[in-house]
Amino acid sequence: MRVAAALRMATGAVCAVAGSNRDGAASGPTSRTGPHAPAARGSPRDVAPRGCRHGIPRRPGTVRRPARCAAPGGARWGAVARNAVARGSACPAARPLRSRPPLPRVRRWTYHPRMRWCGFAMAAAAMAAGGGCSDAEDVIVPDRPSYGVWEKIEPPGAVCGNGSQYKFFVNYSDTSNNVVVAFEPGGACWDFESCSGKAGIRGAANVDGIPDDHAELARFMVPFFQREYDDTPTPDWNYVYVPYCTGDVHSGNNVITYKDPDGVEPDLEFHHNGYANVQAVVDWMATQFEHVPKLLVYGCSAGGAGSTVNFYHLRRGLPGVERAYLLADSGPIFPSDGWSRPLHEKVRASWNLDPLLDALDIPIDKDDFGSINTALADTFPDDRLAVTYFLRDYNYSLYSYERFYDYPDKETIHSMWWDDTQLLMAQFDTRDNLAYYLPYWRLLNDSHCTALITFAGSEIQEANMTLDRYVRDLLDDDAPLASYVESPQPGEDE
Repeated sequence: MRVAAALRMATGAVCAVAGSNRDGAASGPTSRTGPHAPAARGSPRDVAPRGCRHGIPRRPGTVRRPARCAAPGGARWGAVARNAVARGSACPAARPLRSRPPLPRVRRWTYHPRMRWCGFAMAAAAMAAGGGCSDAEDVIVPDRPSYGVWEKIEPPGAVCGNGSQYKFFVNYSDTSNNVVVAFEPGGACWDFESCSGKAGIRGAANVDGIPDDHAELARFMVPFFQREYDDTPTPDWNYVYVPYCTGDVHSGNNVITYKDPDGVEPDLEFHHNGYANVQAVVDWMATQFEHVPKLLVYGCSAGGAGSTVNFYHLRRGLPGVERAYLLADSGPIFPSDGWSRPLHEKVRASWNLDPLLDALDIPIDKDDFGSINTALADTFPDDRLAVTYFLRDYNYSLYSYERFYDYPDKETIHSMWWDDTQLLMAQFDTRDNLAYYLPYWRLLNDSHCTALITFAGSEIQEANMTLDRYVRDLLDDDAPLASYVESPQPGEDE
């Protein structure tokens, strides 16, 4: 039930668009090399052992270093340098994922100002005896009302699309001051048809409000929120979950009345209040997290775009952050000189973005939304910023193009997506602290959101790189910040 709800959220509300067509030739670029072994691709319920795909030995392959690529549609992919990669020859049967215990009930947050230091009195006694905390280094952690339990926060003045109270959630750690902020997915809307939930039109999630138990979805939406699994990169970090209910990728600044173009339905007053909601989250976090050695900003789909847009606000609003990291999952903000320009122009007006862009003290071009990527990289040169998505994404790509280009067929959508991807890759390659991780396809959720529910299936096999290892490298300042692009995989997405 919770997994199904998470998938519905990631696809962007309920829409009556027919299921995706699985026909069409594979398209995508070449890939960079990587040293690590991949996980399984496909269903999140089956994880094949290393070197396997659902218990079947992997086919021989090559590692391909990126070169100039021709556009998809039959043209060759360009010259590449190839190195042979050894593959396993035999694999045991696939094993199921570990069972997950039920989530605790959400409790209301209250502030407790005392500080906590390894159970201070016990720690002092232990240190006097020559001992210390169990960690290699002492970690001063503020005293909290709870640890490992989701707490609800209701900031005054923050609202959802229908004007109801906005809320977000925190889950404190008792061993770390590092923080993960995750922006929830859930589509987008910019006119009467999309914001009213009209049948056949892709729209936005939760516009009628956030339930009090909404945090129970968090661990299914965000693998970084799974404390009980030691194979996640952030099991002992503090978690802040930012729900999504404003249809504006967490960035809008407008109360607007949408009118039914057919003159049948009543007017719809809609609160694109994402910007103010996030500001309330940041202001609250500044009172709670005064010292943050590492801040990971993550989001999927609308949350992926929102994580990029709001990285600046988190960085400026949390002075205690030493180093920050961005993983924008399946919500790329492409350069506007590609196919995404009509979408950018539409939401710029509907969400009233110009005043917000004018207020930023970073070198962003209002006529090129994609310039935010290099602007962030230049403004925060010590931070590490990455984007990830599937080359065969068939969700965010539909939001980006279908209503602006008279509903193209699937292969045309993918061709447009690849054109925009090449623009993004070229842009990212100009900065040392920008990187991309672009696998080809997985069965789950129309190849939308590489980290949704599980990392499994998001590996780049020919580079021996898995997404969870990529995130570990992203968070490791001593590891090179590399980019990976998977080549077309024959037989996939058919």
